[in-house]
Amino acid sequence: MLVHFRRDVVRLYGAIALILSLATLLGWAIVLAIGALTLRSGRRGLGKALLLIGALWGLALPLRAAYDALSLRHEASRAVFDPDKYQGSLGTLSLEWKGSSTLNVRTKPGTDKYRIETTDGLLRLPAGTYAVETWNAKTAGERETTWTLETRYPRNLQTVEVKADTTAPLPVGPQLEASIEPGPLKDGSASFDFVLKDAAGNEYTLMTQGDGAKLPGFAVTDSQGQVVWTGEFEYGCGGSCIYSGKVPDIVQGECVVRPTFRGEPPFGIKTKETTWQPAGKAS
Repeated sequence: MLVHFRRDVVRLYGAIALILSLATLLGWAIVLAIGALTLRSGRRGLGKALLLIGALWGLALPLRAAYDALSLRHEASRAVFDPDKYQGSLGTLSLEWKGSSTLNVRTKPGTDKYRIETTDGLLRLPAGTYAVETWNAKTAGERETTWTLETRYPRNLQTVEVKADTTAPLPVGPQLEASIEPGPLKDGSASFDFVLKDAAGNEYTLMTQGDGAKLPGFAVTDSQGQVVWTGEFEYGCGGSCIYSGKVPDIVQGECVVRPTFRGEPPFGIKTKETTWQPAGKAS
């Protein structure tokens, strides 16, 4: 998956978010007003029910805001764990990725949370059982750009044992495989999803920042091995990137589509080809 936002898409989702936010914040007042009018019209049962709903809605808003504020404060206060200052037994998790990365875990059972940073792929933390919440890594790209890789709540790492004075592998991050997931053809246009997974099937987001940052693209090859269509991912939302465009007339019959990168793929990402034949364009 890719995260990159085009301005018109940001404006659209911003407008939708604003409308939904206003509806949430002011909806209780509208319900109260309707309830009062209904009560005055003589429909007492419905009016009282609407007044009760509006009142409970209005009371719930500040309580939810206080809860969210406390949650954000707790998350922001999660300090980076310093193993050199810890007095108890420590174990080590070893990553395949030997560059800069950050791991967030919580204890099982329990609610203690640790944030561990590394620049050499070795993560030292107290002996115990953990669930991985997030892992992210950064690496430099071409032309002063930066790539960021992240996975959240990987399915195979919800129980991780850390034993004292022992080093164990943590299977997260590279090796990674990127592929294209074609969508159905609609009005002569095709859509492609960029999908990035590890060997366990966990999905990752891939972000790029900096002047000259360029998102990956795709290349479509025909049965003769000739590249007949190329494009670049342009927009995304919610951790996904989707390309949508008119299928050129030259694209006929069964083809192969694969991700492409400018220069070497970051994080040693391998690309996988996907067989694709647009419906209605068989040769």
